[in-house]
Amino acid sequence: KEQILTQYILHHTLDEAEVGELAERLDRALAKAEALHAGQRRKTGEEYIWHPVRTAMEVSRYGRIVDWASVEAALLHDTVEDTDYREEDLRREFPEAAPLVEALTKIKDSRILTYQRLFSYVLQDIRVLLVKLADRLDNLESLSVFRRDKQVRIARESAEMYANICRRLCMLDLAERLTEKIGPILYPEAFERFRAAQEELKKGWARPLEDLRQKLAEAFPGDLQARIEFRWNRFRPDVPPTTEHLFTVRIVTASSEDAYRALGRVHLNFRALPGGFSDTLSTPRKNGFRALETRVSYQGRILSFYVAPAPADRFNRLGLLAMDITSPEFNLEYLEELREFLQNEEMDIQDFLRFHKPDAIQVTSPRGDVFSLEEGATALDYAFAVHEQLGLRALGARVNDEEVGLGTLLKPGDRIEIVTADGPVADDRYLDWAHTRKALAALRRYMRRKEAARAAATGRQWVMEAARARGLGEEQVDARAQDRARELGDIPVDELYRRVCLGEEEIDGVLGPGPAGGRLSLFRRRRSQPVRKVRRYVFDDPHIRFCPECAPVEGDEIVGVPEEGRLRVHRVVCPRVAEGGGVPLDWDRGGRGDLRDPGTVEIEVRLQDGPGVLYGVLAAFRDLGLDIQRIQLPRGNEVLTARIQPGSDRTLNRLMRSLRRHGFVKEIRVFPGLENAGSPGGSDAGRPAGGEP
Repeated sequence: KEQILTQYILHHTLDEAEVGELAERLDRALAKAEALHAGQRRKTGEEYIWHPVRTAMEVSRYGRIVDWASVEAALLHDTVEDTDYREEDLRREFPEAAPLVEALTKIKDSRILTYQRLFSYVLQDIRVLLVKLADRLDNLESLSVFRRDKQVRIARESAEMYANICRRLCMLDLAERLTEKIGPILYPEAFERFRAAQEELKKGWARPLEDLRQKLAEAFPGDLQARIEFRWNRFRPDVPPTTEHLFTVRIVTASSEDAYRALGRVHLNFRALPGGFSDTLSTPRKNGFRALETRVSYQGRILSFYVAPAPADRFNRLGLLAMDITSPEFNLEYLEELREFLQNEEMDIQDFLRFHKPDAIQVTSPRGDVFSLEEGATALDYAFAVHEQLGLRALGARVNDEEVGLGTLLKPGDRIEIVTADGPVADDRYLDWAHTRKALAALRRYMRRKEAARAAATGRQWVMEAARARGLGEEQVDARAQDRARELGDIPVDELYRRVCLGEEEIDGVLGPGPAGGRLSLFRRRRSQPVRKVRRYVFDDPHIRFCPECAPVEGDEIVGVPEEGRLRVHRVVCPRVAEGGGVPLDWDRGGRGDLRDPGTVEIEVRLQDGPGVLYGVLAAFRDLGLDIQRIQLPRGNEVLTARIQPGSDRTLNRLMRSLRRHGFVKEIRVFPGLENAGSPGGSDAGRPAGGEP
């Protein structure tokens, strides 16, 4: 108890009365936690109360970024989840700590929901994250009592999520502590090699290290700090340990000007390595890290030097913990990015984990502006980092005066120029070339707007076709559409037409009951009045999909079922369609009809394993005289993939019918071949969303 209070007082200016009040509050919170956790023991056998006490001790060290409510929340953080303590009682007895405890209470659901809730609270109150980090640090101490698989799961989560968050917020000391705890669990052999290499270097290179200390003392006399640090922050499980990874020479100066002078002394006394210098002191990373870093040669080994003025060095180590909770500007850029990220409806857990990795590279524009991007960023990511419209209009890029594709990976120091069109040209292929969260989010927003506009245009076309059959003019249709949009809550007319396209709104709802009696089910019986027309093997229509199980082709009687904002086309006899359900559809036989050449296509056939299966599938291609340009035979997941040029829709329809007759064929999907997909900049394109996932 005394340690908690003492650590807190060290970082806060308090008078005697305030200290007395905090001591009373600490007694009350500690007594409540002790009473609620009475009789509970951890897997290690110790009394449970010691876990929240150690968590509170950790939080009390976090400086002015936390307040006393944070300490109370640390003491009480498991009470609602692990005892019969009710949230309403918590709010009444500890009103300041209650919101933090509620945010920390786990959701027994998917990981992404848990993290979404946690970080939605972080946006409102950063203290939630700090208490969670303290909780995780203490939990890692007792991992050895769990099964190996649980140890690995918790350690990996700590590495992917919490250590990366610490780096993103420049809390590098905390990140290093996490790494030191989880390294032996996730990478036992690599971690032991790194530890052994450090010990061996300390012993076997003792004389050179002493010479280095002497040389540093001569080069940096007086009160300038220059010390050799053996730390874990350079541990990389996939990189063999070398001298530059095992220790760093850290030089701390009084000012930025002194830091540049110190760097000059380093390069005068040690031979600098080409390409080994980095200046983030003048151009900070997005997480606020500022330092001069250089690699030099000394007695046949490569050494890493770090030079920073004292204020920057303190922030580099503590990051967010070096700030004051009352300061409105602490890491606002990070929190704003997090807010934007959490509002992305298409976020998945891998996106979330990648978002928290710190930026790794810096590149420049033709004007010399510096942009920080995460590792793995492409030329397209750079375009979106400059401006969203630049990314949407991008056609290609020049990196260091060399023309490259938009999917080209960038390296530190690259100079990039984007080649643009007059207007937006982005399509689904751009999603394959983007890596950063900002670029992916912008592309998905644009695709949604684009799909909505196309769906609205298609819906209006279908309404106009039905209106002409009833003798209605365009002005009458527009008037009725506006009336219907008002009935639905003053939605935009384009939104009404989009709903028509996706089967969410009936055409009769727009035009009023027609001669068919006003019931969509009658359209199925009256095939002379089709409601919608669709075309097979048109891969650029983002709001139409075809069921892979029933594999409809031209000539089948079909219906559409709204599904996740799109229309899924099924055969009427498909078991996935309820009897009489779905939106009536018909085939678009306009133009050349089934003689149209779909170009190169790829067919995926999901099979049920059994004798003669492969022969039966290949016979279907052989009987139609189709040459298979490329084939990937079933393995493991029983999927056969073949690339062909059928020559016409009719031939492709015949192949589909032949395949689906076999009972061992479970699903058939058709995608455009690479020749059809195309790709600016020379990069291969992935399958566009207009295929049949």
